[in-house]
Amino acid sequence: MNATTKQITIRQNTYDVVTDLDYGARIGSRFEPQTVAIMEALIDPDSRVIDIGANIGITSLALAQMCPAGRIAAVEPVPATYELLAANVRLAALSHVSTHNFALGKEPGEVVMQGNPNDLSGFFVSDDHYVVKADHHSEAKAQVLRLDDALPQLGLDRIDMLKIDVEGFELDVLEGASEALARFRPRVFMEMNHVALNLWRGIALPEFRKRLLKIFPFAYAIGPDLIADLSDDSQSTKAFYAHVYESHKFTDLVCGFDKADLAQRLALIPAIAQKNDRIFAEQDARSEAQFERLHKRLGEAEQARDAALAECHRLTEERNKVLADRDKAAAERDALRSEIHGMVSSKSWKLTSPLRNFRRTLGL
Repeated sequence: MNATTKQITIRQNTYDVVTDLDYGARIGSRFEPQTVAIMEALIDPDSRVIDIGANIGITSLALAQMCPAGRIAAVEPVPATYELLAANVRLAALSHVSTHNFALGKEPGEVVMQGNPNDLSGFFVSDDHYVVKADHHSEAKAQVLRLDDALPQLGLDRIDMLKIDVEGFELDVLEGASEALARFRPRVFMEMNHVALNLWRGIALPEFRKRLLKIFPFAYAIGPDLIADLSDDSQSTKAFYAHVYESHKFTDLVCGFDKADLAQRLALIPAIAQKNDRIFAEQDARSEAQFERLHKRLGEAEQARDAALAECHRLTEERNKVLADRDKAAAERDALRSEIHGMVSSKSWKLTSPLRNFRRTLGL
C-alpha cells in the first residue's frame, strides 16, 4: 500500500488526512455531505458513539466535531487500514476518540478479510460465502469480538449511536450486540449494499429486511426524495428497486427503538445539509478570495522581482562598461609607461642627457 496525505473538508473543518492512493483519489476535497448530515442529525454534543468499520477515520473525524463533549470508539479490523485510522486520529489530536483493531461479529473468533491493498475502503469478510483468488486482492486476518463482550474495551459508559459500514457484515455485527441494543437502545446509522450482501454474504434484500426488522422496530432507508419506512411493503419495495437499479440510491439506513425520536431527527437532515452546504460555500468563497489575494500579491512580487532583475541587469551592464573603460585606461597607461621606459632606456636619450640638463640650467 502506498499512502499519501490529502486535505479534505469534513463537515466544517479541513484536515490533512493520510489515505491510500485509490480511496484518496475518490474522496474528493469534501467528504460525503449526506453522510455527515445524517450523522449530525442522529447525535448530540455529548453522545457516545461507536464507529464500526471506521476505515481510515474520516467518519470519526466528523463525529469528533459533532460530539465535542462526547466519546467516539473507532473500530477497524484490517491492520493496514487501522494504522491510517490511528495516524489520522493522532494528527487531528482527538483525545476523545479511541481506536480499536478488531472486528465485531456475532461469534468470537477470527476471520480472514480480503480486498485490494491499494483501496482499503473495500475489504470484506471472506469465508464460505465468497473467496476471491486474484493477484489484486490481499488477505488479512482479524480478531472477532461480539459487541456485547467488547464494550469494556471501548471505554464508553453508554451507547447513543452506532455507525456501521462493514461491507455486508452488518447483520452479524448487530446479532452480536443484542444485549447492548436492549440495554442502551441506540440509534443506528448503517449501510445497505446489495452487492456486498448478495455477493459476499449470500443475503438477498428481502431476507436482509426481514432480519433487520427482527432487531429494530423502526428502520428507514434514506433516498433523494423519500425516507422509506422499511416496515411498509410498498415503500421498501420502491427503495429496494431504486437501490438495485438506480446507482445505489437508498444506501443509508437509520434504525432505532423510539419512533418519535427518529422522526424528529430525520426531519432535521435537510436543514443540516443546507447549513453545512452554506458554511462550505462560505469557506470556499473565503478560500477563493484568499487565493485571489495571494495570487495578486504573487503577481506584484513577480513584477517587483522582474523590475529588480532588470535594474540589476542594467547596473551590471553599467558596471561592466566602467570596468571595461578602466581596463582600457589601464592598458593605455601601461603602454605609455612602456613607451617612456623604452625612451629613457634608449642610447639616444642617454647621449642627449647633457643637452637637456644644460637647457634646464638656462631655463629653456
